[in-house]
Amino acid sequence: MPCLFLDVLPINRDNSDNSDGVFACQTCFKVFHAPCLREWAKTANAPEFRCPACNCPQDSALVAEAPRCFCGKTQFAALSPTEKQTNQCANSCARVRSIRGLKLADAAADYSECACPHPCSAKCHPGPCEPCSRFKSRTCHCGRLSYQSKCGVFESKRACDAVCGKKLNCGLHTCQKQCHSGPCNDCQESVSCTCFCSATTRKETCGSSQMVSDNGKLVQKFTCNNVCNKLLSCGNHSCSKKCHKGACATCSKSPSLVNSCPCGKTTVMRQQRTSCLDPIPTCDSICDKTLSCGHRCLQKCHNSDEPCVCIGKKTIPCECGKHREEVACTDLVDGDSVRTTFKCNSICKTLKTVENMNALRVVVL
Repeated sequence: MPCLFLDVLPINRDNSDNSDGVFACQTCFKVFHAPCLREWAKTANAPEFRCPACNCPQDSALVAEAPRCFCGKTQFAALSPTEKQTNQCANSCARVRSIRGLKLADAAADYSECACPHPCSAKCHPGPCEPCSRFKSRTCHCGRLSYQSKCGVFESKRACDAVCGKKLNCGLHTCQKQCHSGPCNDCQESVSCTCFCSATTRKETCGSSQMVSDNGKLVQKFTCNNVCNKLLSCGNHSCSKKCHKGACATCSKSPSLVNSCPCGKTTVMRQQRTSCLDPIPTCDSICDKTLSCGHRCLQKCHNSDEPCVCIGKKTIPCECGKHREEVACTDLVDGDSVRTTFKCNSICKTLKTVENMNALRVVVL
């Protein structure tokens, strides 16, 4: 361990001008002979520099650079001969005071409130700074009670006898617990709420769904499985989307949105239509839209009121894979799904798997 000097001044008795300087640990405030400490740091071969006395990490840059006075404002070489004897400059310390009584398990919020904002006003000195003599104003958890707390001394925030009263996660109700630390619990009130399209009403725990503003008032809404069906801004058509949050989109047939024929090959001038009720002009081209069966529509350009119809056929296998059959695409399409197999009259003879046997056993039971 490097030579250690504890409360012994002058620091270096063998060198009257103390030209070597010292290093003071910022955690335990032990004082070390700077050259000896550098040599020890080299032999320690550690990934980070630690104090030889308390083993706390230190700023390795402070050890590597020229020694300074205890407050760190003046390099040791710039001190007067008298100041070198004590390693103290003529400036005020101005270091940030540490918080007394702080434990690792203490809350970070309390830590920030207890931190002392007043730098040490004493002259440059070794060891820890004197405790701050001032007081600072603090409030309880709910903010109703104000009290004075000694600056720089850790103290958990106090709780008053009043009801917390903070807004809960729903934004509608308030916490009815006594003034407390930490976040409030979620709201447990049961409320009646309506879906966005106003077609369905149900009971829910307050705050469990989306909270939206309705005429300046927070209300709880949810999305149902129905079609929105609200009247669009055009006043002629209804929204065909699933129940949704926010305003409905502009009518898809609005003259401001339609700038081509249904197949998209011919431009439609805005002057040709003045209302969403006006028919969208069609052209003489083939529709050519890709259908759910994979083929393309071979009909002449047509409006969406006339659905695309495939006149083609597809060859699909049976479920057991023994036969193949050509089927009209119109027979394969069932709503939004497309059938890819058919049932033949042959006996399957496929070996049953364990999963199938278990499923059959469940059905029988």
